[in-house]
Amino acid sequence: MFRSLLAGAMSLAPARALQAAWGRAGAAVPGRCAVCAAWPAHPVCEACVRRFAQPLPRCRRCALRVAPGVEVCGGCLRTPPPLDACHAAVAYGYPWAACIAAFKFRGEAGWARPLALLLRSTPWVEPALEAADLVLPMPLSPQRLRERGFNQAALLARLLAPRRCDATLLLRLRPTARQVGLDLSLIHI
Repeated sequence: MFRSLLAGAMSLAPARALQAAWGRAGAAVPGRCAVCAAWPAHPVCEACVRRFAQPLPRCRRCALRVAPGVEVCGGCLRTPPPLDACHAAVAYGYPWAACIAAFKFRGEAGWARPLALLLRSTPWVEPALEAADLVLPMPLSPQRLRERGFNQAALLARLLAPRRCDATLLLRLRPTARQVGLDLSLIHI
């Protein structure tokens, strides 16, 4: 059902596609919007998607917000990151930070589909996924996997690119510090 929702929705503009797919899913499985508590919604109502998930201009290299017409931010021009492109559906702030935290830290795997749809509906993401040879989720250390119960990155990658996802190719050799609470300058890609 999700694939047919996604396939039908992708012919619309990205924000409208997300609204349409979530609206149809909400009609099938009623619930309350996680942002405004509107009833029925699944899991975020159309009004909140329109309000909080509008595409913004972002740097093609690091995905930070930039002024309209700017493709690469000054930081990436001065010191290019070790990757070709980076995509972000939304800023990590209200209301998405709480939704992502529920998915990542509270084991609410039900957020995987709406978050994958949100990312896939973002400009430039669909072509990047189609052009990718492989989509490789970052593996978790055995300890972190036990704490979380599942690998959120692997679940998202399987939903984003089912035929291109390989969750076994990368191997985490050592546990690393949690990124929660770290200064952005201390986080290395």
